[in-house]
Amino acid sequence: GCLCYIDLARVESAWKRDIDVLSFKQSNQWQLKQNQLAQELSTAVQPLLMDAALLQSIKTLGHSLRENPSVTLQNQLEYSKVYSVLGGYWSPLQTKNVSELTLHFASGSSISFLKNRVPSADRAGGTGDELTEVLNTGTTRLSFSLSRQGAVYKILVPIEQDQTPLAVLELNSLLDVE
Repeated sequence: GCLCYIDLARVESAWKRDIDVLSFKQSNQWQLKQNQLAQELSTAVQPLLMDAALLQSIKTLGHSLRENPSVTLQNQLEYSKVYSVLGGYWSPLQTKNVSELTLHFASGSSISFLKNRVPSADRAGGTGDELTEVLNTGTTRLSFSLSRQGAVYKILVPIEQDQTPLAVLELNSLLDVE
């Protein structure tokens, strides 16, 4: 016969050490991926923020919607302008791992472009906590959340005029966790 001696405490200690190292590597990789996505989203949003014509159209529509949130000919014309200009940015943004582009107006209206779907313009009722925070503070926010599509990293950028919040530009990117 064979006499085997196994020091269970030593084996458990080695397994625990291996698990701790693997967990650290995974969390470190996760943090690196989050940092990479934050940088990508910050870079991806810059051309939109540098487009003076787009910003002016957003501000004009934002003011118009604040004054009269109902459907008017003026609002529809301004809405069409903003939608058209944002649409020109949509294809290049998709190549930068952006899965959603949404412009939320302080009035509650929004314009959304979603990856793998036909771009749509729709009215959204209300805003989430993050949107409210960005509208109230006027500061850009990077955040992570879980959705039906999976893990999502997003940047929310306020659009203001004379310190009055008019809209929030949101870019989302789905995290590849593998």
